[in-house]
Amino acid sequence: MSKKANNLYIATTIKNTKFQEKNVVYDCYEKKINLENYLEKIYSYGCKKLTIQTGASLNEQLLRKNLIDYISIVVAPCLVG
Repeated sequence: MSKKANNLYIATTIKNTKFQEKNVVYDCYEKKINLENYLEKIYSYGCKKLTIQTGASLNEQLLRKNLIDYISIVVAPCLVG
């Protein structure tokens, strides 16, 4: 976790979060996560910058809903298979 970050916020649909660590806040949802509401919620916690490391589906949703201000693409070498 970054030295600047006070907490790590995780939004998930997994009900049993086994990892109960200091400075980790889990927001558990039944089905889909309402992205607009969740971003407003973490903004109210004091989060002004957000790093999203995700795949194509969530990236597409964020872009289509115009919820991204800045894009930085990092290509890391990895083997799949």
